[in-house]
Amino acid sequence: MLELLKIAITGANIIPTALLIFLIIYGLIAIIGLVEFDSIDFDIDTDVDMDVDLDADIDADADISTGGGISGFLSFFNIGKLPIMIYLFFVAIPMWGLSIYINHIIGNNSFLIGFLLLIPITFVSLLFAKYACIPFVKVWDGLDGTIDTNFVGKMCTVLYDTENEKLSQADLEFGGDKVRLNIKSIEGRKIYRGDEVVIVEHYEEEDYYLVAKI
Repeated sequence: MLELLKIAITGANIIPTALLIFLIIYGLIAIIGLVEFDSIDFDIDTDVDMDVDLDADIDADADISTGGGISGFLSFFNIGKLPIMIYLFFVAIPMWGLSIYINHIIGNNSFLIGFLLLIPITFVSLLFAKYACIPFVKVWDGLDGTIDTNFVGKMCTVLYDTENEKLSQADLEFGGDKVRLNIKSIEGRKIYRGDEVVIVEHYEEEDYYLVAKI
């Protein structure tokens, strides 16, 4: 046990160790009721506007929106379907274990090498979290009273620009809480972050809602 502790606090493993300790402390504080698990949340602003001006009398306006890609990434890994602090537990545990194991096997104590190794380790940990949190997502939805997904006709707020059948996300006010939904725009029409849209159809198997701008 002492040997494991020594390995855990080496430079190569300090980042995942610090993250895991933080989450454990936060979880204990949440359990005794001083904070809530969902008290920390975030939205990612993925809109980038770029104006391109060419000297050869060619004016081009390029609006680059990565919302579809980012929201697709978040949805693929089930990010946003649980409070972020709970989700991070599912990422931090395999991240810490893999970091300890790999750095020990290769005999690495370097912070820099350990940091670089965290890139593939984080990806593997996200894949683990994607599947490990699935049953907990259903439980959390039940606790939140959001298990009913019949939201057709309700209004929601778009979180990321999207068009051409790209997946995006939107927040829906339901029972005093916010429910985050995967959405696609009807007929691929462009909708923007902050737009109010109405849900017109639910594709349960693909886990997204078809929406239309008002």
